[in-house]
Amino acid sequence: MNNSNLQEVELPFGKTILQFKNQGVSSDSKLLFDEVVQEDFSDAFCLELGCGNGVISLMLAHYHPDWKITAIDIQPELIQLAKKNNRLCGTAVLFENGDIKKYSSAEKFDLIFSNPPFFELGKFRLSDDNSRNIARHEIECNLRDVLINIKRNLKLNGKAYLIYPIQRLEQIETESKKVDLILIEKKIIINENKVIAILKQTEN
Repeated sequence: MNNSNLQEVELPFGKTILQFKNQGVSSDSKLLFDEVVQEDFSDAFCLELGCGNGVISLMLAHYHPDWKITAIDIQPELIQLAKKNNRLCGTAVLFENGDIKKYSSAEKFDLIFSNPPFFELGKFRLSDDNSRNIARHEIECNLRDVLINIKRNLKLNGKAYLIYPIQRLEQIETESKKVDLILIEKKIIINENKVIAILKQTEN
């Protein structure tokens, strides 16, 4: 790992983690964290889809040390960095290289959360940075893939949190119904042009 490509990010509880400079610093992670951290599940079994450098899971692990958190990303270099950040934070998140389209767990999760790739493929210009493109554009997975993963891995009484541009809310509503998920709440952050969608399993 080339340290010249890394930058430090200070977390609110005094720990410093590392991030690839090309990934940038997004407010989406904080917006999603601020919602999920309020959950009062005890000893929750959690899954993050598309964890990047691990910042959301690491912060949740700090504030909810009783939660057992697994976090996956399709890019091996990001998982390597997330594992390093795990050591820096002294947390016990399980980071795994995994594909959202294929990942399945024998034990289903109480909480699933994700800040997934959000640009629809072909609608926005790609950059010269392939890693950044995979993180932001629906190259390796799309909204439906994320929802299918949630359907496959979420407990009947569990909850899932997604953050997307507000323009995709109608798609979230439509596609979640197609895979038998219920959109139980939508939190619109107007000044950020984002929506946090909260989903549950249907009971049939």
